Amino acid sequence: MLHASGGHSRHMHHGVVATIPFDLVTSGFFMPRLASAQINLLEPPKAAPFVVERREGIVLPPPNSPAEKAVGSLVLVFFQDSARRAVPAVMVDDKDCTLLLTTSPAHIVPNGIPPAVDGEFLELVGKPPVELRFDPRSTPEIYVARGPKGLTSFKLGNEETSASHLGDYFDVIVSSGLGRMTMHPHLAEVKAVGQEYELKYPDGSVRKFDGLIVVEGAFAEGTPMFKDGKLSGIVFAGARFVGKEQQRAYVLPAERIADFCRKLKRS
Repeated sequence: MLHASGGHSRHMHHGVVATIPFDLVTSGFFMPRLASAQINLLEPPKAAPFVVERREGIVLPPPNSPAEKAVGSLVLVFFQDSARRAVPAVMVDDKDCTLLLTTSPAHIVPNGIPPAVDGEFLELVGKPPVELRFDPRSTPEIYVARGPKGLTSFKLGNEETSASHLGDYFDVIVSSGLGRMTMHPHLAEVKAVGQEYELKYPDGSVRKFDGLIVVEGAFAEGTPMFKDGKLSGIVFAGARFVGKEQQRAYVLPAERIADFCRKLKRS
């Protein structure tokens, strides 16, 4: 049972009461219960430009750099298994666990579904699903899940990020089901940097975010983007909130994600 009071919500999870900031609750954040081990994955929307550019017999390269290989498939199970979503997430090694990072809008429940996430886990190729837990240090910008130690050796530092400039082209990773990640080279062109976006949440509230990168294409929230093998950013608002027809996505810069990750490790 959830009780909102004084700007926070308290949720019972396996006998432990966790306190979650109320602005995350209104955005669809809840402490997850145990995820079902057997599901049929729902793939996130493919980028519209890739459908146009697809050619018969094309062979896409696999993720290759350490940053690209650190992307895993975060599966979200929404209220009473009424919907599921597979979101690419960047796995980062921490002192006693593995952190999985994505943007918070990717975690917001679908429209028409009660605001609850019943479970989440990491889907790996040829391996059983790995249960994950909500990290209460998540913010309205960045969502964090915690998994067991040893899922990756990747450390997200400034040397693993790439600055973005007008006219850059990003390589894009999307989930292709069953934990597989597919790399689409030079798929997203940077159209603007340092931009603002007002995100309207399902409850009608609005929050403004700034310093975002704008790329061309209808990419799903949570989609990671790379340049020269380094993380450039993760889609913050795209196909769902901006709209596929706009062919535009707002990307949270990798430098902000790396700064956030450093703060987590110090806390």
